[in-house]
Amino acid sequence: METFWQIREFSKVIGKHHNTVDGWFKQMEERRLHYINRAGHEKVYDELDLQIARYIYEWREKGWSLEGIFGQLAEHCELRPFPKDYDLAAQLQAPSIDVIKNQLVQEMRTAFEEVAAAQLKELERMYEQWTVPELPLHPLPLYPSRLELRKQRLADVITRKRIEIQLEQTALHLWSTKPASERLRRVGLFRKEENREMRELFVKSYVNKYFADRVRDELDWMELHWPEESAEQQEIH
Repeated sequence: METFWQIREFSKVIGKHHNTVDGWFKQMEERRLHYINRAGHEKVYDELDLQIARYIYEWREKGWSLEGIFGQLAEHCELRPFPKDYDLAAQLQAPSIDVIKNQLVQEMRTAFEEVAAAQLKELERMYEQWTVPELPLHPLPLYPSRLELRKQRLADVITRKRIEIQLEQTALHLWSTKPASERLRRVGLFRKEENREMRELFVKSYVNKYFADRVRDELDWMELHWPEESAEQQEIH
């Protein structure tokens, strides 16, 4: 029976972060080297994708650049052709606001659950260390400062990455709507291809221009939707 993975489970099999693996396959699709199957609007990865990812991982560990790996990929791996009706511009369109919010909430919920589990284990360890025969137990701190800092750093990383991804997707969509005279460059006498250097410059400029504003918007949204701490909790901090 054939096995399929979503990106997070797929990246764990490979042993790399899911953002890194996702970036490999996005670049391959942009270069029209290899197509990733979809289930609805969700990318799914199979054994063929796993062979390709392991090949990329092996040569990245040897110090090769992605450009060099992609250049020889077709000689060593089977590559999946693109469907006839595949539209790259449509794939680069920014998702709806509701989809972005749902993804953000889901990732933050998962991250906080992981932090909560780590915090519980730490409290159990501290409880065992502080249990002394014939002596009263020491009061346990509700929020050890180290764990609080870990939780804050994790939330900051998730928020920053989500904002960068949203801005990049929006920039790519805007780029795809530009006239062909701005997006394409001539290669030889009769062929044109997308100007990747100009596209990357456009995306980076867009992200740098709007990043600070989006961070402020994100903080305002969090203050509006997250309940304030009670006076008792503030005294504990």
